[in-house]
Amino acid sequence: MRYRQEYPSYVTTSPLTPVNGVIYCALFATMQWTKLYLLHDTSGAPYYTFQASVLPLSIPANCKVQLTRQQFASNYPNVSQQLQPILRDFNSKSRVLLYFGNATGLRILLIEAEKLNMTSGEHLFVAVTPLDYTAYGNFTWQNMDNDDETVRRAYRAVLLIRLVDITAYSTPPIRRLVQEWRALALNRYNNTELRHNLILPAMMAAYTAVELLAEAIQSASPGGWTKTPPSGKFLAEQLLNHTFNLQVGPVRMLGQGQLSHRHLATCFDFQTGCFRTCLISRNTPVTEHLIWERVQDGRWFDGDSFPPNEPVCGFDGHRNSNECTRQSAIWNQWSFGVGLTLLGLVSVSLLGAFLIRRHLREFPSWELNHYFLVFQSSWLISYTTHSVGSDSFDLT
Repeated sequence: MRYRQEYPSYVTTSPLTPVNGVIYCALFATMQWTKLYLLHDTSGAPYYTFQASVLPLSIPANCKVQLTRQQFASNYPNVSQQLQPILRDFNSKSRVLLYFGNATGLRILLIEAEKLNMTSGEHLFVAVTPLDYTAYGNFTWQNMDNDDETVRRAYRAVLLIRLVDITAYSTPPIRRLVQEWRALALNRYNNTELRHNLILPAMMAAYTAVELLAEAIQSASPGGWTKTPPSGKFLAEQLLNHTFNLQVGPVRMLGQGQLSHRHLATCFDFQTGCFRTCLISRNTPVTEHLIWERVQDGRWFDGDSFPPNEPVCGFDGHRNSNECTRQSAIWNQWSFGVGLTLLGLVSVSLLGAFLIRRHLREFPSWELNHYFLVFQSSWLISYTTHSVGSDSFDLT
């Protein structure tokens, strides 16, 4: 939490924190993005509405970003008319768009962006999904309609952030607990629909919270309570900046009151048609600052470099910098060279036409027919000698 002095007893075990400003700020800093365009789909899940509203407030003060906010409704019939001016405004202010909304809204956004040639690698669309759950949609290009191939191409310009790394829930201790929970649900409660009701990250968060509460109580009152129970602030202090070996495995409670979780940023592989991890977050050992790191084989848009949030020569292409001056000089030199060459070709053509017209009377075997020099096929020329200084030949 940003303001622990206001909420001194706050701790959470959920991988989905109420505010994710630190996560995004770390990504922006890693990529050196300072100008962001936030687009919220008001037709999406309530989770995205909340995140879009609190993000500007949850970004740390030392995160120097300029944020432009816009919104649209993907379920409205005139969505194309909404998005076209928004995308043009985005193009004039940034090259990185942070999208808060369901997968269906992202599909519509990419189709409109494709029409404006904004999915070719110069622009980047950052989408967010809390976890793989039906409420947030399926981020795939396959919808079995005529736009599938368009969306598949456009998905190369997407960086999909997965706030919950589901692979972290496949450890042996967690698999054993899942089997125990399944047995309890079936035997004690006759719950035959467990696999549809069980959201594993939520179950693990609740189980971890109970275990950590026991750890906090034991640490706060080793000999038991003799007077009044310890305060919530005191209990929270027993957990902050500590690592615990629980039934679910080792967990670490960070100083801001949340567990250390790994987040993933995935890039679209056009060949396989699937997203692959290209960035991973982690907390540094000493300061526990969140940072993002590139995975070894991570590739975005079939390349190694993510686009900057602003073109080198500015959004209008006329920024006064050495690089842009050099590019302008190269362009001017190239244009001058091409123009000079074309002028020479035109001059030679005109001179040739003039000479041809002048000598037509001396060589009646040639005709100027519709600006082309035509040779009369009734004449055949066969050379007999090629000695230097001799131009003798026979006409047959």
